Amino acid sequence: MDVVEEDSPSYSDMQANIVVMIQQGIEKFFKEKWVISEGSSSYMNMAHLKDFEAIPPDLPAASSDTSSLPVVRRKSSRVTRPPGWLQDFVTTTNPSANVLDVQDPVTGFPPTYPFVVSTDINGHYLAFLATISGVKEPSTFAQAQQDPQWVEPMHKELQALESNGTWEITDLPKGKRAFGSKWVYKVKLHPYGSLDRCKARLLAKGYNQIEGVDFTESFSPVATIVTVRLLLALAAAREWNLHQLDVNNAFLHGYLSKDVYMKPPKGYNKASPTQVCKLKRSIYVLKQASRQWNIEFTSQLQFYGFIQSPHDPCLFLYIKGSVFLALLVYVDDVLLTGSSLDEIQLVKAFLDHHFSIKDIGQARYFLRLELARSSSELYVNQRKYVLDLLHEAGFTECKSVATPLPHDCRLDDSDSPLLSDPDKFRRLVGRLLYLGFT
Repeated sequence: MDVVEEDSPSYSDMQANIVVMIQQGIEKFFKEKWVISEGSSSYMNMAHLKDFEAIPPDLPAASSDTSSLPVVRRKSSRVTRPPGWLQDFVTTTNPSANVLDVQDPVTGFPPTYPFVVSTDINGHYLAFLATISGVKEPSTFAQAQQDPQWVEPMHKELQALESNGTWEITDLPKGKRAFGSKWVYKVKLHPYGSLDRCKARLLAKGYNQIEGVDFTESFSPVATIVTVRLLLALAAAREWNLHQLDVNNAFLHGYLSKDVYMKPPKGYNKASPTQVCKLKRSIYVLKQASRQWNIEFTSQLQFYGFIQSPHDPCLFLYIKGSVFLALLVYVDDVLLTGSSLDEIQLVKAFLDHHFSIKDIGQARYFLRLELARSSSELYVNQRKYVLDLLHEAGFTECKSVATPLPHDCRLDDSDSPLLSDPDKFRRLVGRLLYLGFT
Protein backbone atom coordinates (compact mmCIF):
# COMPACT_ATOMS: atom_id res chain seq x y z
CA MET A 1 0.00 0.00 0.00
CA ASP A 2 1.40 3.39 -0.98
CA VAL A 3 0.33 7.01 -0.35
CA VAL A 4 1.68 10.27 -1.71
CA GLU A 5 4.00 12.20 0.57
CA GLU A 6 2.89 15.67 1.61
CA ASP A 7 6.15 17.24 0.51
CA SER A 8 5.85 15.70 -2.92
CA PRO A 9 5.73 18.22 -5.78
CA SER A 10 2.54 16.61 -6.98
CA TYR A 11 0.81 16.60 -3.59
CA SER A 12 -0.90 19.97 -3.99
CA ASP A 13 -2.15 19.02 -7.42
CA MET A 14 -3.60 15.76 -6.13
CA GLN A 15 -4.99 17.15 -2.83
CA ALA A 16 -8.40 17.77 -4.33
CA ASN A 17 -8.62 14.28 -5.77
CA ILE A 18 -6.76 11.79 -3.56
CA VAL A 19 -7.43 8.16 -4.40
CA VAL A 20 -6.15 4.89 -2.98
CA MET A 21 -3.37 3.43 -5.13
CA ILE A 22 -2.20 -0.19 -5.36
CA GLN A 23 1.47 -0.93 -5.93
CA GLN A 24 2.08 -3.01 -9.06
CA GLY A 25 5.87 -3.27 -9.15
CA ILE A 26 9.21 -1.58 -8.68
CA GLU A 27 11.42 -0.50 -11.52
CA LYS A 28 14.72 -2.37 -11.47
CA PHE A 29 17.06 0.56 -12.10
CA PHE A 30 15.01 3.50 -10.80
CA LYS A 31 13.54 4.38 -7.43
CA GLU A 32 10.04 4.48 -8.87
CA LYS A 33 6.91 2.41 -8.47
CA TRP A 34 4.11 1.65 -10.88
CA VAL A 35 0.71 2.20 -9.26
CA ILE A 36 -2.85 1.77 -10.44
CA SER A 37 -5.94 3.41 -9.03
CA GLU A 38 -8.47 1.02 -7.57
CA GLY A 39 -11.55 0.87 -9.70
CA SER A 40 -9.78 2.47 -12.62
CA SER A 41 -8.09 1.08 -15.70
CA SER A 42 -5.44 3.82 -15.76
CA TYR A 43 -2.04 3.78 -14.08
CA MET A 44 0.68 6.29 -13.27
CA ASN A 45 4.41 6.19 -12.61
CA MET A 46 5.02 8.00 -9.29
CA ALA A 47 8.52 8.80 -8.09
CA HIS A 48 7.56 10.08 -4.63
CA LEU A 49 5.79 7.21 -2.94
CA LYS A 50 6.23 6.09 0.61
CA ASP A 51 5.35 2.66 2.03
CA PHE A 52 2.66 2.92 4.65
CA GLU A 53 2.57 -0.51 6.29
CA ALA A 54 0.17 0.56 9.05
CA ILE A 55 -2.76 0.69 6.65
CA PRO A 56 -4.84 -2.50 6.92
CA PRO A 57 -4.76 -4.81 3.91
CA ASP A 58 -8.52 -4.48 3.37
CA LEU A 59 -9.10 -1.52 1.06
CA PRO A 60 -12.16 0.73 1.54
CA ALA A 61 -14.78 0.40 -1.10
CA ALA A 62 -14.61 3.13 -3.73
CA SER A 63 -17.58 4.92 -5.14
CA SER A 64 -17.24 3.24 -8.50
CA ASP A 65 -19.42 0.21 -9.19
CA THR A 66 -16.38 -1.67 -10.50
CA SER A 67 -14.52 -1.45 -7.16
CA SER A 68 -15.68 -4.89 -6.12
CA LEU A 69 -13.83 -6.54 -8.99
CA PRO A 70 -10.67 -8.33 -7.80
CA VAL A 71 -7.32 -7.15 -9.01
CA VAL A 72 -5.95 -9.85 -11.32
CA ARG A 73 -2.27 -10.15 -12.09
CA ARG A 74 -1.54 -9.82 -15.76
CA LYS A 75 -0.24 -13.09 -17.19
CA SER A 76 1.85 -13.11 -20.31
CA SER A 77 0.34 -14.95 -23.25
CA ARG A 78 3.67 -15.38 -24.97
CA VAL A 79 4.47 -18.97 -25.87
CA THR A 80 7.94 -19.89 -24.58
CA ARG A 81 10.04 -22.55 -26.22
CA PRO A 82 13.31 -24.09 -25.00
CA PRO A 83 16.43 -23.38 -27.08
CA GLY A 84 17.06 -25.80 -29.90
CA TRP A 85 20.35 -27.00 -28.45
CA LEU A 86 18.50 -28.25 -25.36
CA GLN A 87 16.03 -30.45 -27.22
CA ASP A 88 18.10 -33.56 -26.52
CA PHE A 89 17.94 -33.01 -22.76
CA VAL A 90 15.10 -34.52 -20.71
CA THR A 91 14.06 -32.13 -17.95
CA THR A 92 10.50 -33.20 -17.18
CA THR A 93 9.28 -34.23 -13.74
CA ASN A 94 6.34 -36.16 -12.39
CA PRO A 95 3.18 -33.99 -12.53
CA SER A 96 1.52 -36.10 -9.83
CA ALA A 97 4.32 -35.71 -7.29
CA ASN A 98 1.99 -34.64 -4.46
CA VAL A 99 1.95 -31.04 -5.70
CA LEU A 100 -1.22 -29.10 -6.48
CA ASP A 101 -1.30 -27.72 -9.99
CA VAL A 102 -1.82 -24.14 -8.86
CA GLN A 103 0.35 -21.08 -8.61
CA ASP A 104 1.73 -19.87 -5.34
CA PRO A 105 -0.82 -17.32 -3.99
CA VAL A 106 1.96 -15.02 -2.80
CA THR A 107 4.60 -15.12 -5.50
CA GLY A 108 2.44 -16.16 -8.43
CA PHE A 109 5.14 -18.62 -9.54
CA PRO A 110 4.28 -22.18 -10.60
CA PRO A 111 4.96 -24.94 -8.05
CA THR A 112 8.31 -26.68 -7.75
CA TYR A 113 8.20 -30.46 -7.73
CA PRO A 114 9.93 -31.90 -4.66
CA PHE A 115 11.74 -34.77 -6.37
CA VAL A 116 12.69 -36.28 -9.70
CA VAL A 117 10.94 -39.48 -10.72
CA SER A 118 12.88 -41.82 -12.94
CA THR A 119 9.72 -43.24 -14.52
CA ASP A 120 8.80 -39.90 -16.08
CA ILE A 121 10.70 -40.07 -19.36
CA ASN A 122 10.01 -39.16 -22.94
CA GLY A 123 9.44 -41.47 -25.89
CA HIS A 124 13.12 -41.87 -26.73
CA TYR A 125 13.89 -43.10 -23.23
CA LEU A 126 10.91 -45.45 -23.26
CA ALA A 127 12.24 -46.93 -26.48
CA PHE A 128 15.65 -47.25 -24.86
CA LEU A 129 14.20 -49.10 -21.86
CA ALA A 130 12.29 -51.43 -24.15
CA THR A 131 15.49 -52.13 -26.07
CA ILE A 132 17.77 -52.94 -23.17
CA SER A 133 15.15 -54.87 -21.23
CA GLY A 134 16.17 -57.97 -23.19
CA VAL A 135 19.93 -57.22 -23.23
CA LYS A 136 21.62 -58.51 -20.12
CA GLU A 137 25.33 -58.55 -19.45
CA PRO A 138 26.51 -62.15 -19.03
CA SER A 139 28.81 -62.89 -16.14
CA THR A 140 30.51 -65.98 -17.61
CA PHE A 141 31.77 -67.19 -20.98
CA ALA A 142 29.29 -70.08 -20.86
CA GLN A 143 26.38 -67.64 -20.69
CA ALA A 144 27.77 -65.41 -23.44
CA GLN A 145 28.33 -68.18 -25.98
CA GLN A 146 24.63 -69.07 -25.80
CA ASP A 147 23.57 -65.59 -26.94
CA PRO A 148 24.24 -64.43 -30.54
CA GLN A 149 24.32 -60.82 -29.34
CA TRP A 150 27.54 -61.62 -27.46
CA VAL A 151 29.08 -64.26 -29.74
CA GLU A 152 29.66 -61.70 -32.48
CA PRO A 153 31.43 -59.16 -30.19
CA MET A 154 33.74 -61.91 -28.90
CA HIS A 155 34.55 -62.94 -32.46
CA LYS A 156 35.36 -59.32 -33.39
CA GLU A 157 37.59 -58.92 -30.34
CA LEU A 158 39.64 -62.00 -31.24
CA GLN A 159 39.92 -60.80 -34.84
CA ALA A 160 41.19 -57.41 -33.66
CA LEU A 161 43.78 -59.05 -31.42
CA GLU A 162 45.07 -61.25 -34.23
CA SER A 163 45.13 -58.53 -36.89
CA ASN A 164 47.00 -56.27 -34.49
CA GLY A 165 49.70 -58.89 -33.94
CA THR A 166 49.03 -58.99 -30.21
CA TRP A 167 50.48 -62.47 -29.74
CA GLU A 168 52.13 -65.39 -31.41
CA ILE A 169 51.44 -69.04 -30.63
CA THR A 170 54.41 -70.87 -29.14
CA ASP A 171 55.44 -73.47 -26.59
CA LEU A 172 56.02 -72.30 -23.05
CA PRO A 173 59.79 -72.08 -22.33
CA LYS A 174 61.18 -73.83 -19.31
CA GLY A 175 61.22 -71.70 -16.19
CA LYS A 176 58.44 -69.46 -17.51
CA ARG A 177 54.84 -69.35 -16.43
CA ALA A 178 51.68 -68.34 -18.26
CA PHE A 179 48.78 -66.57 -16.59
CA GLY A 180 45.16 -66.85 -17.63
CA SER A 181 42.62 -64.50 -19.15
CA LYS A 182 38.91 -63.76 -18.82
CA TRP A 183 36.08 -62.24 -20.83
CA VAL A 184 34.08 -59.26 -19.60
CA TYR A 185 30.87 -58.01 -21.19
CA LYS A 186 29.42 -54.53 -21.21
CA VAL A 187 26.36 -52.87 -22.73
CA LYS A 188 27.60 -49.57 -24.20
CA LEU A 189 25.21 -46.62 -24.24
CA HIS A 190 25.04 -43.41 -26.20
CA PRO A 191 25.52 -40.12 -24.27
CA TYR A 192 21.81 -39.77 -23.55
CA GLY A 193 21.11 -43.35 -22.60
CA SER A 194 20.17 -45.10 -25.86
CA LEU A 195 21.73 -48.47 -26.73
CA ASP A 196 24.99 -48.25 -28.67
CA ARG A 197 26.37 -51.78 -28.86
CA CYS A 198 27.23 -54.92 -26.94
CA LYS A 199 30.95 -55.07 -26.28
CA ALA A 200 33.12 -58.01 -25.26
CA ARG A 201 36.68 -57.50 -24.08
CA LEU A 202 39.44 -59.95 -23.30
CA LEU A 203 41.36 -59.19 -20.12
CA ALA A 204 44.60 -60.67 -18.87
CA LYS A 205 44.77 -61.81 -15.27
CA GLY A 206 47.49 -59.28 -14.60
CA TYR A 207 47.22 -59.64 -10.84
CA ASN A 208 49.50 -62.67 -11.21
CA GLN A 209 52.34 -60.55 -12.63
CA ILE A 210 55.50 -60.11 -10.58
CA GLU A 211 57.23 -56.72 -10.52
CA GLY A 212 60.76 -56.92 -11.85
CA VAL A 213 60.02 -60.16 -13.69
CA ASP A 214 56.97 -59.42 -15.85
CA PHE A 215 57.18 -55.62 -15.73
CA THR A 216 59.25 -52.77 -14.31
CA GLU A 217 57.19 -49.55 -14.52
CA SER A 218 53.43 -49.13 -14.70
CA PHE A 219 52.71 -45.42 -14.16
CA SER A 220 50.69 -43.64 -16.85
CA PRO A 221 49.47 -40.01 -16.68
CA VAL A 222 45.86 -38.93 -17.17
CA ALA A 223 44.48 -35.50 -18.00
CA THR A 224 43.40 -33.34 -15.08
CA ILE A 225 39.87 -31.97 -14.89
CA VAL A 226 41.35 -28.46 -14.75
CA THR A 227 42.88 -28.98 -18.19
CA VAL A 228 39.59 -30.36 -19.47
CA ARG A 229 37.73 -27.25 -18.31
CA LEU A 230 40.42 -25.03 -19.82
CA LEU A 231 40.10 -26.73 -23.20
CA LEU A 232 36.30 -26.47 -23.14
CA ALA A 233 36.50 -22.77 -22.26
CA LEU A 234 39.04 -22.15 -25.03
CA ALA A 235 36.86 -23.84 -27.65
CA ALA A 236 33.80 -21.87 -26.51
CA ALA A 237 35.59 -18.51 -26.39
CA ARG A 238 37.16 -18.98 -29.83
CA GLU A 239 34.03 -20.61 -31.28
CA TRP A 240 36.12 -23.56 -32.46
CA ASN A 241 34.81 -26.98 -33.36
CA LEU A 242 35.26 -29.45 -30.52
CA HIS A 243 35.68 -33.00 -31.79
CA GLN A 244 35.80 -36.24 -29.84
CA LEU A 245 37.63 -39.42 -30.83
CA ASP A 246 37.70 -42.89 -29.34
CA VAL A 247 40.72 -45.09 -30.00
CA ASN A 248 39.66 -48.65 -30.76
CA ASN A 249 41.43 -51.22 -28.56
CA ALA A 250 43.85 -48.55 -27.33
CA PHE A 251 45.84 -50.72 -24.92
CA LEU A 252 46.61 -53.21 -27.67
CA HIS A 253 48.85 -50.70 -29.45
CA GLY A 254 51.59 -50.63 -26.82
CA TYR A 255 54.69 -52.78 -27.32
CA LEU A 256 56.04 -54.96 -24.49
CA SER A 257 59.70 -54.87 -23.50
CA LYS A 258 59.61 -58.12 -21.48
CA ASP A 259 58.49 -61.64 -22.38
CA VAL A 260 54.97 -62.26 -21.13
CA TYR A 261 53.02 -65.50 -21.72
CA MET A 262 49.27 -66.01 -21.51
CA LYS A 263 47.10 -69.09 -21.77
CA PRO A 264 44.87 -69.16 -24.89
CA PRO A 265 41.54 -67.45 -24.18
CA LYS A 266 38.26 -69.33 -24.15
CA GLY A 267 36.74 -69.49 -27.61
CA TYR A 268 40.14 -69.35 -29.34
CA ASN A 269 40.79 -72.62 -31.18
CA LYS A 270 44.04 -71.89 -33.05
CA ALA A 271 46.37 -73.24 -30.38
CA SER A 272 46.95 -76.75 -29.11
CA PRO A 273 46.35 -77.53 -25.42
CA THR A 274 50.10 -77.40 -24.72
CA GLN A 275 50.75 -74.08 -26.45
CA VAL A 276 50.50 -70.54 -25.08
CA CYS A 277 50.25 -67.00 -26.43
CA LYS A 278 53.48 -65.01 -26.26
CA LEU A 279 52.37 -61.39 -25.98
CA LYS A 280 54.10 -58.98 -28.33
CA ARG A 281 51.78 -56.08 -27.54
CA SER A 282 50.08 -55.08 -24.33
CA ILE A 283 46.61 -56.29 -23.46
CA TYR A 284 44.03 -54.97 -21.05
CA VAL A 285 44.71 -55.37 -17.30
CA LEU A 286 48.42 -56.00 -17.76
CA LYS A 287 50.21 -53.87 -15.19
CA GLN A 288 52.17 -52.02 -17.86
CA ALA A 289 49.40 -51.83 -20.50
CA SER A 290 48.35 -48.23 -19.85
CA ARG A 291 51.93 -46.99 -19.73
CA GLN A 292 52.93 -48.71 -22.98
CA TRP A 293 49.88 -47.29 -24.76
CA ASN A 294 50.63 -43.78 -23.55
CA ILE A 295 54.24 -44.04 -24.73
CA GLU A 296 53.18 -45.19 -28.20
CA PHE A 297 50.45 -42.55 -28.58
CA THR A 298 52.77 -39.76 -27.43
CA SER A 299 55.50 -40.78 -29.87
CA GLN A 300 53.09 -40.75 -32.83
CA LEU A 301 51.71 -37.31 -31.92
CA GLN A 302 55.23 -35.92 -31.61
CA PHE A 303 56.08 -37.44 -34.98
CA TYR A 304 53.14 -35.53 -36.50
CA GLY A 305 54.38 -32.26 -35.00
CA PHE A 306 52.56 -31.91 -31.70
CA ILE A 307 54.37 -30.55 -28.64
CA GLN A 308 53.67 -32.13 -25.26
CA SER A 309 52.68 -29.55 -22.65
CA PRO A 310 55.08 -29.29 -19.69
CA HIS A 311 52.11 -28.53 -17.41
CA ASP A 312 49.94 -31.51 -18.35
CA PRO A 313 51.55 -34.48 -20.13
CA CYS A 314 48.19 -35.41 -21.67
CA LEU A 315 47.80 -32.06 -23.46
CA PHE A 316 49.41 -31.68 -26.88
CA LEU A 317 49.69 -28.46 -28.90
CA TYR A 318 50.23 -28.04 -32.64
CA ILE A 319 51.38 -24.63 -33.88
CA LYS A 320 52.21 -24.05 -37.53
CA GLY A 321 51.85 -20.56 -38.96
CA SER A 322 48.32 -19.37 -38.24
CA VAL A 323 47.12 -22.88 -37.40
CA PHE A 324 46.68 -23.81 -33.75
CA LEU A 325 45.40 -27.18 -32.52
CA ALA A 326 44.98 -28.56 -29.02
CA LEU A 327 44.58 -32.28 -28.33
CA LEU A 328 43.75 -33.79 -24.94
CA VAL A 329 43.84 -37.52 -24.26
CA TYR A 330 42.33 -39.33 -21.27
CA VAL A 331 43.37 -42.99 -21.61
CA ASP A 332 41.65 -43.73 -24.95
CA ASP A 333 39.23 -40.76 -25.15
CA VAL A 334 40.46 -37.78 -27.15
CA LEU A 335 39.28 -34.17 -27.42
CA LEU A 336 40.52 -32.21 -30.42
CA THR A 337 39.93 -28.53 -31.16
CA GLY A 338 41.64 -25.75 -33.05
CA SER A 339 41.47 -22.89 -35.50
CA SER A 340 41.59 -24.99 -38.70
CA LEU A 341 38.95 -27.59 -39.46
CA ASP A 342 40.99 -28.89 -42.41
CA GLU A 343 43.99 -29.54 -40.15
CA ILE A 344 41.72 -31.29 -37.65
CA GLN A 345 40.60 -33.67 -40.40
CA LEU A 346 44.23 -34.38 -41.30
CA VAL A 347 45.01 -35.25 -37.68
CA LYS A 348 42.02 -37.59 -37.59
CA ALA A 349 43.20 -39.36 -40.73
CA PHE A 350 46.71 -39.71 -39.29
CA LEU A 351 45.46 -41.21 -36.03
CA ASP A 352 43.06 -43.53 -37.80
CA HIS A 353 45.88 -44.82 -40.00
CA HIS A 354 48.07 -45.67 -37.01
CA PHE A 355 45.55 -46.69 -34.35
CA SER A 356 42.06 -47.12 -35.89
CA ILE A 357 39.83 -44.53 -34.25
CA LYS A 358 36.12 -43.98 -33.93
CA ASP A 359 35.21 -40.45 -34.99
CA ILE A 360 32.35 -39.43 -32.70
CA GLY A 361 32.08 -35.95 -34.22
CA GLN A 362 31.15 -32.97 -32.08
CA ALA A 363 31.85 -33.75 -28.43
CA ARG A 364 28.70 -34.54 -26.46
CA TYR A 365 29.75 -36.72 -23.53
CA PHE A 366 33.26 -36.68 -22.07
CA LEU A 367 34.31 -37.87 -18.60
CA ARG A 368 30.70 -37.87 -17.37
CA LEU A 369 30.22 -34.31 -18.68
CA GLU A 370 27.31 -33.72 -21.05
CA LEU A 371 28.17 -31.02 -23.58
CA ALA A 372 25.78 -28.92 -25.66
CA ARG A 373 26.85 -26.22 -28.11
CA SER A 374 25.14 -23.09 -29.34
CA SER A 375 26.64 -20.69 -31.86
CA SER A 376 28.89 -19.03 -29.29
CA GLU A 377 28.49 -20.90 -26.01
CA LEU A 378 29.22 -24.32 -24.55
CA TYR A 379 26.89 -25.71 -21.92
CA VAL A 380 28.03 -28.43 -19.52
CA ASN A 381 25.93 -30.49 -17.14
CA GLN A 382 26.10 -33.86 -15.37
CA ARG A 383 22.42 -34.75 -15.27
CA LYS A 384 22.86 -38.36 -16.41
CA TYR A 385 25.69 -38.91 -13.94
CA VAL A 386 23.61 -37.53 -11.06
CA LEU A 387 20.61 -39.68 -11.97
CA ASP A 388 22.87 -42.73 -12.16
CA LEU A 389 24.12 -41.94 -8.65
CA LEU A 390 20.58 -41.57 -7.34
CA HIS A 391 19.56 -44.84 -8.95
CA GLU A 392 22.59 -46.70 -7.60
CA ALA A 393 22.00 -45.41 -4.08
CA GLY A 394 18.25 -46.04 -4.20
CA PHE A 395 17.30 -42.36 -3.78
CA THR A 396 15.51 -41.84 -7.09
CA GLU A 397 12.08 -41.49 -5.51
CA CYS A 398 13.22 -39.51 -2.45
CA LYS A 399 12.26 -35.90 -1.85
CA SER A 400 14.88 -33.21 -2.10
CA VAL A 401 15.86 -30.87 0.73
CA ALA A 402 17.42 -27.45 0.70
CA THR A 403 21.10 -26.98 1.46
CA PRO A 404 22.78 -26.15 3.71
CA LEU A 405 20.85 -28.23 6.23
CA PRO A 406 19.08 -26.43 9.10
CA HIS A 407 21.15 -25.78 12.21
CA ASP A 408 18.84 -27.92 14.33
CA CYS A 409 19.20 -30.96 12.05
CA ARG A 410 20.55 -33.93 13.97
CA LEU A 411 21.69 -37.11 12.26
CA ASP A 412 22.19 -40.39 14.06
CA ASP A 413 23.74 -43.74 13.15
CA SER A 414 20.42 -45.41 13.79
CA ASP A 415 18.74 -43.36 11.06
CA SER A 416 20.16 -45.66 8.39
CA PRO A 417 21.42 -49.24 8.70
CA LEU A 418 24.92 -50.13 7.57
CA LEU A 419 25.31 -51.36 4.02
CA SER A 420 25.91 -55.06 3.61
CA ASP A 421 28.60 -54.29 1.01
CA PRO A 422 31.09 -51.65 2.25
CA ASP A 423 32.61 -51.40 -1.24
CA LYS A 424 29.32 -49.95 -2.46
CA PHE A 425 29.57 -47.16 0.11
CA ARG A 426 33.20 -46.43 -0.78
CA ARG A 427 32.35 -46.33 -4.48
CA LEU A 428 29.46 -43.95 -3.83
CA VAL A 429 31.67 -41.62 -1.79
CA GLY A 430 34.27 -41.60 -4.55
CA ARG A 431 31.67 -40.80 -7.20
CA LEU A 432 30.25 -37.98 -5.07
CA LEU A 433 33.74 -36.55 -4.65
CA TYR A 434 34.23 -36.66 -8.42
CA LEU A 435 30.86 -34.98 -8.94
CA GLY A 436 31.76 -32.21 -6.51
CA PHE A 437 35.19 -31.72 -8.05
CA THR A 438 34.01 -31.58 -11.65
